Amino acid sequence: MNDQSPAFDLSSPTTEVGGPLSRRTVLAGSAFAVPAVMLTAGTPAFAASGLALAFDKSSYSGEGCSTISGAKVTAKDGATPKAGTAVTVSLSSGWTFSSGGTSFTGTTGSDGAVTVDDINVPQNGGNATATATASGASSTTATLTGSAATSAVYLTPSGKSDAKGVPSGSTPVAGGLYLTSDGRLIDGGNGGAVITSNVAAIGKIYVDRNNWSLPLRKKDGTCTVVINGGDNPTTGIPSGSTPVTNRLFFTSDNRILRSDNGGTIATNVDTWGDPYFDGTDWFFPLRKKDGSYSYVQNLSETVVSGMPANAKPVAARWWLTTDGRLVSGTTVYGTNIDAYGQVAADDNGHWHLPIRKKDGSCVINISGTENAATNVPSGSTPVANNFFLTSDARLIDGSTGNVVATSVNSTGQYFHKYAGTWTLPLTQDVSNCGPLAPVLAFDKSTYSGQGCSTISGAVVTATQNSSAKSGLAVTTTLADGYTFATGGTSWTGTTGSGGSVTLPDINVPQNGGNSAATATASGASSATAQLAGSAAPDAVYLTASGKNTAKGVPGGSKPVAGGLYLASDGRLIDGGGNGAVVASNVAAFGQIYVDRNNWALPVRKSDGTCVVIINGGENGTSGIPSGSTPVNGRLFYTSDNRILRSDNGASVATNVDSWGDVYFDGSNWRFPLNKKNGGYSYIQDYTEAPMAGVPASSKPVADRWWLTTDGRLVSGNTVYGTNIDIYGQVAADDNGRWHLPVRKKDGTCVILISGNETTASNVPSGSTPVANNLFLTSDKRLIDGSNGNVLATGIKSAGQYFHKYAGAWSLPLTQEVSC
Repeated sequence: MNDQSPAFDLSSPTTEVGGPLSRRTVLAGSAFAVPAVMLTAGTPAFAASGLALAFDKSSYSGEGCSTISGAKVTAKDGATPKAGTAVTVSLSSGWTFSSGGTSFTGTTGSDGAVTVDDINVPQNGGNATATATASGASSTTATLTGSAATSAVYLTPSGKSDAKGVPSGSTPVAGGLYLTSDGRLIDGGNGGAVITSNVAAIGKIYVDRNNWSLPLRKKDGTCTVVINGGDNPTTGIPSGSTPVTNRLFFTSDNRILRSDNGGTIATNVDTWGDPYFDGTDWFFPLRKKDGSYSYVQNLSETVVSGMPANAKPVAARWWLTTDGRLVSGTTVYGTNIDAYGQVAADDNGHWHLPIRKKDGSCVINISGTENAATNVPSGSTPVANNFFLTSDARLIDGSTGNVVATSVNSTGQYFHKYAGTWTLPLTQDVSNCGPLAPVLAFDKSTYSGQGCSTISGAVVTATQNSSAKSGLAVTTTLADGYTFATGGTSWTGTTGSGGSVTLPDINVPQNGGNSAATATASGASSATAQLAGSAAPDAVYLTASGKNTAKGVPGGSKPVAGGLYLASDGRLIDGGGNGAVVASNVAAFGQIYVDRNNWALPVRKSDGTCVVIINGGENGTSGIPSGSTPVNGRLFYTSDNRILRSDNGASVATNVDSWGDVYFDGSNWRFPLNKKNGGYSYIQDYTEAPMAGVPASSKPVADRWWLTTDGRLVSGNTVYGTNIDIYGQVAADDNGRWHLPVRKKDGTCVILISGNETTASNVPSGSTPVANNLFLTSDKRLIDGSNGNVLATGIKSAGQYFHKYAGAWSLPLTQEVSC
């Protein structure tokens, strides 16, 4: 059976609600705006001169559970307005101000007038008196009269109106229509006219430019269609069919039929979504019993391909996938969606779909573009168009942040004539509608920033009884290392005339992290916003010209080679190329190979696949087993100890145990190998050659060199250095000589230049050789040992040295950041 229809089914013990949203567990209380109250103002007794008070109206009116706003008292001395007069207004008969009390005191301005706080009209209305007094003045009074609150109301662009002739306990259907408990369909926007009776189930209303239609099933099983307010019989619709939308019905044998002739529109139907009229055509989506998908357009069915399994039909030609994507075939309109409301078109032909995301945040998807819903609390329920229903039963327009109704129990279907007016029916709780406590809200659900930066312009807004609440002292507190720029983790400010207060800048801690900002005020409900900070950028790279900031590299990334960095989420980022993402999902990388014109970096992805980055572009491999280890250039090491080339999968070496760094001498490239059998060899330009004369247990270093256990750098029987403890990365200079930074066993640092030792200048004993002539000291200074210059300080880590032969070089680093 379809899980979205009917919208209401009164033939079963429990009313089934598809479109309307039930909100019975809501906060009691709140204010609704409108109807009638008569006030008669008593004529104050005053002399021809002297201080006198007067209300601006002789009467004020309002409906129960609404507020009377803007009442003023003026003080005059004769005909002259009296500024600075303290005026107290008191209410009788249980009427209260929005503050909750029965008394208000304010001071007149330069015009001699003071505006009193909003006045709450009691649920059952009634009569009361407002009395104004001031020192040295005679009092003046005004009579307040309120009508009883009604539970059935409907919204239009003009505001909220009472639904006429709708009994208590009725269910909002669509537009101004309500379904009574005895099955009458009543037009509450048309004086309570009964459109039809004995209604058991209702489908989704269809509205275009000129007409509207609503399919029904009666209690005796017969099916009719209400068209423009008139009930019409159907042809060829089996008794007991389920109303779908427009003039369509779903049969027990899974067909969708048209009501004018009984013609079949679709067969083997499982579920369907809402209709949508785009100004020319109308559509609604289907899921079939066999798992396939289609949509109906103007009474014709069209098959849709490329849909993920088990997607749920939403509206128009859209489906919601199990992972929260809003899709139409292969087109994705939104992601991470938890719940959605009813779609509607605006006067410009854009569609609006209210959405709650899986993280609780609320957005409005406008023709495929997500817009944050303004002033809508996290976790609210999307209703229709731009509207959301909060957990405390407020209905908020997410496009403006305005509260359009409070104490809302349930909503019906949104009615909108294309490029015309709209109507939304509601029921409201009038059981206890005292003044609501002020409600606080942040202007965003989440604020984000980078470590050591500031978040600016955060706003907290206070509303009470749907109106802006000014003069409220709001305290906002921070935690987890976040602080205000003014100092400390707490700040208090007072809301202005618009009910809002802007917070000072918020400092994001160096390492970022997640936290929350909490706003509180006396007597008000608190509000919380998420704070999300990324680590401060710590990536820099050196070139012959000096130190440069790496662009677009998140804090905590790992330096790879040249200007490349590996982010914690697996993105390989070119920080020297404006933060371009070179590859994603990177799990491991090898040594970069650079010659005169080209460079290559082997990479393994998180799914085990292997690729090679060549001159900044990602390239697939051939014949490389999943999970292989990147070596250097275009080579990979397999689990069976082979080194393979990535262009054809050919074996370059077998029985490999370990390897050293690759070195390009201007003509050829080489790197040394240790074999599993204790032998030694090297690779030159993809060809393996044995190396004799290397002592046992030597470690491959680079080129054709090994480090012996007694600290000698050897190539076969040739010795290039002695007493070596550790070494860095070899590099060639512009004259074709190789440079290898070395720390000796006694802690001294030298540079081996083509086998000749040169003392590293100004490099402290015990420093760590990095690459070429560079050393990292224990106090985190990077020193050029060829001239003793300090190139960088506060260095945490270094990547691989990148040097195009007889060309430019670069070295990626991360440095300490303190803010």
